[in-house]
Amino acid sequence: MRRRREFKNQLLAGEVSPDYYEASNDELAATALKQQRNAIGINAGGSVRRPGTYMISDITVDKRFEQLDLDTGGYVIAAFYDGYVDILDPDDGSVIDTVAGPWSTSSVKTMQVANGENLMWIYSNDFHPQVLRHDGGGSYSVGDETFSGGTGGSISQPYYRYAARGISLTPGATSGTGISLVFSEDFLTDDHIGTRIRYVDNEIEVKTVTDAQNGTGDVISALYPTLRVTVASVAPFKVDHRVNGTITGVSGVVIAVGAGTVDVVLISGYSHFDATSPEKLRSPNGESAISAVTTISPGETVLWDEQMISDARGYPGAVCKHRNRKFIGGFPDAPSAIVMSAAGFPDDYDLGDGDVADASIELLGDNENAQIRHIVSAEQLIIGTDRACYYVPESEQAPIVPGGVEFKKISPDSMSEVPPLVVPEGVVFTDNADRLLILSPTGNVRASWVVGELSNLSDHLLTDPVELAYLPGLGTRRERFLLVRNDDGTIVVFSYRRNSDQLGAALWSVYGDGRFGYICAV
Repeated sequence: MRRRREFKNQLLAGEVSPDYYEASNDELAATALKQQRNAIGINAGGSVRRPGTYMISDITVDKRFEQLDLDTGGYVIAAFYDGYVDILDPDDGSVIDTVAGPWSTSSVKTMQVANGENLMWIYSNDFHPQVLRHDGGGSYSVGDETFSGGTGGSISQPYYRYAARGISLTPGATSGTGISLVFSEDFLTDDHIGTRIRYVDNEIEVKTVTDAQNGTGDVISALYPTLRVTVASVAPFKVDHRVNGTITGVSGVVIAVGAGTVDVVLISGYSHFDATSPEKLRSPNGESAISAVTTISPGETVLWDEQMISDARGYPGAVCKHRNRKFIGGFPDAPSAIVMSAAGFPDDYDLGDGDVADASIELLGDNENAQIRHIVSAEQLIIGTDRACYYVPESEQAPIVPGGVEFKKISPDSMSEVPPLVVPEGVVFTDNADRLLILSPTGNVRASWVVGELSNLSDHLLTDPVELAYLPGLGTRRERFLLVRNDDGTIVVFSYRRNSDQLGAALWSVYGDGRFGYICAV
């Protein structure tokens, strides 16, 4: 019996999963293929052979390629591999320079990068944040990221309270080197040596660790004094009360209440309360006249924190340059925290007084255990976690500023560790189930973003995705292409037209034992 053959002149759906072979959708049946290899769908509805490949450089190991923008208006290709980065000429693939770095083969796959001014920030949970710099001519360098210097030798790096709230710190002096550091509970480890802690906003560098509760440090900027204030009545005062002088405005925190005295750690400077004037000490419960003020040894207080990025606490894995700020996230011990730099100063994380141009530390809020995996600069700031996706509402009239950051959940779809991709239609990413998804702007103020699945018809082609790329065209073709490289060295190519809701999938492979090691669109 002669077999019936159906002729198709529209192949826009590309290769579809066997799950759809028996689908009753006539439109899908008329435009789908059971298999499409090394081809691309075209706007006219047909399918053509993909362009061939040609060698521009002899690559003996798998490399990850990223574009490093130069202040000349040009760019070079940074080819990362185990322990090194090759700087390549984008025209002929020749090696301009080779620089060593702390990344391994495994971290190369998931580390995140962001371009600055003639430099690239490189972040991973596996190593201290790095900066790849163009030093001029054909010279490049890689080194640990450093932060801006503050007043009195301080460092404008992010600080965070990792320790449990009740753990207190008692320093042995307000200045000097080798002062004692005593914690009320276990805190210190050998990895804290060389890191900085802040006692009421003033920095101390840890020099030695005796045990988990005792060590020594060098005072970087003089600590605010602790005062014993004699008052007419101690009734209005309790430990942890915030207090201030009614005339001088000097403020502090109560750490002890005695018989006729209140011990106060100052929190805003070195000036004392004035016992020679009719000044009173004011608390939330009332006020009392001051008759004497003396300086005592530094008091025990819970008002301390530590540098956020260190060997002791690990390294953030997410970085993004958005508008005129740099955003950092993915901290191992603060998984839902996002740190943004001061406006226009990507190396300055001084929180200042919370002014609109200052740096800030924000928390997602709805799930403190959610691990931030990606921060993406799109039409608005996008945050992807291992549990959900969020955006930060912003506009020209309402930019992102300290105290004004709101995280709105888009959907409960996770983002995998594969770096996401910004395309004209939104943000493309893979989730924990290896699906290819897209976050698209809606134009709706109340729900500004929506998630959609791109791989639903061809999910069988995605076998452990590890890398994404986007092409606005290919050779003389005007179609748009999303490329997904699988860990087995194949590439899934989704072709589509502008403003089209339909994508066509095809699988690309290399003849024989060849494989696609990494992909990069420039």
